[in-house]
Amino acid sequence: MQLSRNPYIELFYASLGLFAGIALGVGPFTVFSHASAIELVALFGLATIAFVVTGRLGTRAFRRLPWWHAARAEARRSGGPMPTDLQFLG
Repeated sequence: MQLSRNPYIELFYASLGLFAGIALGVGPFTVFSHASAIELVALFGLATIAFVVTGRLGTRAFRRLPWWHAARAEARRSGGPMPTDLQFLG
């Protein structure tokens, strides 16, 4: 599943996931200081999942950046309309 064709939007989504992972990982030490062991394990599990998904999304977006910029430059040089996959909000 691809959320967006724009790697910058994917990096934005990855930053939101990173924030969520940090919030879930720090939460037991601040907000949920009286949480049970099962709740702590669940929160750390969710934080781990958030970090893994964020890492995969961020890595894919960073790898796509050079290709995406080159493809946009080629589309501009050809003079035709910009394909929807290469538009910033397409």
